[in-house]
Amino acid sequence: WGKWIVVGGACIAGGAAIWWYVRKQAKDASFQTTNGSEGGVGPTVSVASCSILFPGMQSSKGMKDKGNEYFKQCSYRKAAETFTEAIRLCPTEQKNHLAVCYQNRAAAYDRLGDPERSIMDCTKAVELAPLYLKAVVRRARAYLSVNRPDEALDDLTYAFVMAPEATDSLKMDVDSAVALAAANLVEHVKNTRESIPVRDELVLLWRSSYVNDPILHDLKEESRSTSPYHQALEAIRQRHYEEVIPLLENDLRVQQSDPNHLNLTFILRDYILQARFALMKENLVSLKERLTAFDGIWNTLNGDSQCDITNKRFRSMYHILLAAWKILEHCGDVESELNRAVEIDHTNVDVYLGAALLLSENGQLQEAIDYLDRLSTIDPAHHLVNHMRANCNMALKASMGDVGGAVACMTKVDQLLQMNQNADPVLYLITGR
Repeated sequence: WGKWIVVGGACIAGGAAIWWYVRKQAKDASFQTTNGSEGGVGPTVSVASCSILFPGMQSSKGMKDKGNEYFKQCSYRKAAETFTEAIRLCPTEQKNHLAVCYQNRAAAYDRLGDPERSIMDCTKAVELAPLYLKAVVRRARAYLSVNRPDEALDDLTYAFVMAPEATDSLKMDVDSAVALAAANLVEHVKNTRESIPVRDELVLLWRSSYVNDPILHDLKEESRSTSPYHQALEAIRQRHYEEVIPLLENDLRVQQSDPNHLNLTFILRDYILQARFALMKENLVSLKERLTAFDGIWNTLNGDSQCDITNKRFRSMYHILLAAWKILEHCGDVESELNRAVEIDHTNVDVYLGAALLLSENGQLQEAIDYLDRLSTIDPAHHLVNHMRANCNMALKASMGDVGGAVACMTKVDQLLQMNQNADPVLYLITGR
């Protein structure tokens, strides 16, 4: 009895799976508006042609065979047209033959690079012959080609139920569907997740590291202005970081309300500050939107305006922030953005420091050290360069397994801090002390 219970249970489970799938397809078909779906088609074990050819069937079969010949000759458009004629000629009660014609036309559409029409024809074939494995598998692959992995997995699961022996041949398709579904899920989570709150240490790092940022100059000066921009600066001082981006949105609306009196430098400034806080919040969509908007305004500037020192400061920082976005999105070509920042503002120590901070955070320690060396040639007395270089050297030695070198660098880091009893708090943040 135990054996029969096991066997019977497996049969029931398999039958239930098939019943579920047929029900699902029938339900989905009720929403179809193309190809005149015909309901009430029962499961069919075979899609072989009928041995007795009824009037009209002979012509349809001839056109199907002709379509197959066109297909073999790689004349896929003619094949699709011929299968269409075979479908038109076929009596509606010859469901198996019709299913084959639809599946064959779907194959032609596949070769013509039209997966959407292939999906529709496969759907029609499965409605006519619910156990038509070839049509189910073809539709699964078409779903994959149009980035619909969930539907592909449904079809592949059904194919396994119908033909367990096909597991090996369909493994690659299943792997592709799972990988695509996972990638889509990651992208969805990334685009819909709530931004993280801005952390104090990130604002501290920005405010303490850069010396030529025009926005930081504004932040250090008290102003009686009640503009949304100055309200945003006050929000930063009061650590109300979530208010910054909305206030800057208001400022942009004010700036752009009178097209005849646009201050493009102020607009560039607002976009850069928004982008910086979007980066702190790890909101990559918002970051890219702000950088794209900045670039659009920059491209409207004439040559003299692009050479203005304040605008150049913002433009070089644009490339640093774009490099940060590329690192987080794994886009590559980060070095080109850093090079552009240097070309635009090659005497600005903030460019080299920003590049070094990004690269060290990304584990590119030697490249970070190279930028710090270039910074040192411009300003040997820079308040962070020696500390950052010692810390990067320590991390580089440790990553290479050079324990002695790492310990020596660690000692150097501690000595630098001890030599400066009034060290800026950002040094402890950078060095992890």
